[in-house]
Amino acid sequence: MKIYVKLFVCISLCVFLTSCSLKTDADGKKLKDLDFTVVEEENISGELKNLIDSRKNEPFETTFEEGDDLYIVKGYGTVTTGGYSIGVTKLYETEKCIVAKFDFMGPSKEEEITAGYTYPYIVIKLKKTGKPVKFKE
Repeated sequence: MKIYVKLFVCISLCVFLTSCSLKTDADGKKLKDLDFTVVEEENISGELKNLIDSRKNEPFETTFEEGDDLYIVKGYGTVTTGGYSIGVTKLYETEKCIVAKFDFMGPSKEEEITAGYTYPYIVIKLKKTGKPVKFKE
């Protein structure tokens, strides 16, 4: 009889622990993908450009609002060569926030790599939603 009690407790504990470890989406349900524009460096406003310049040496994530627009900025800090690119892999709205995910890609093997310090970052522009932005890895 004791063996059945121990077996029952063990199985119950295993079920409890695995059910507690199931992942839930803390950001809420995805409502829709968002339209955005990648902002070229020459079109970045002075205030936002100053903010980027002050933080570009280290990896950073920030947002900036101007008028009806929201700018989402992701920087990857100092790198010692050129040829890096950044892509937007996810940008969508949930019930609670805007979710943004970026992909940092190194230079291709065929590409001629330039030496020197660069500070890769991306600025995307979209309409304000009033929701906070959550950066995903």
